[in-house]
Amino acid sequence: MTAPSLSGKHMRKYLAKRAVPHMQDADGKVSTAYETLYEQLIDFGAHPNEKGFSMSSTIRRENGEVHIEAVYLHGDGLPLRSALRTTAQVGICVLRIGQTLYPQRFNDLDLDTELQAIMKRF
Repeated sequence: MTAPSLSGKHMRKYLAKRAVPHMQDADGKVSTAYETLYEQLIDFGAHPNEKGFSMSSTIRRENGEVHIEAVYLHGDGLPLRSALRTTAQVGICVLRIGQTLYPQRFNDLDLDTELQAIMKRF
């Protein structure tokens, strides 16, 4: 019997979720942050869905026609602030995973102190 093949959305979900038990064993707080960010990224556009689409589109009516346009680069406002904050949070999560994997290297480079200071802001 061969294992079922996974493709597309199912493969990505499967691979992302595979890391969670290992992170949970190493550091529960990092694992929780990872899972929360993963779900947030999915909900707000990492995969096409209503929330992500509505945050990055405009609808206008002109001459009796409806035009739906994709917004690729947001100006100031909630979508941009959310994207910037989430980007920082993902970076922090990646550093925390690195800290879990390479604690001595983090200590040698005094990244622990800097990471703690950054985490207070996000």
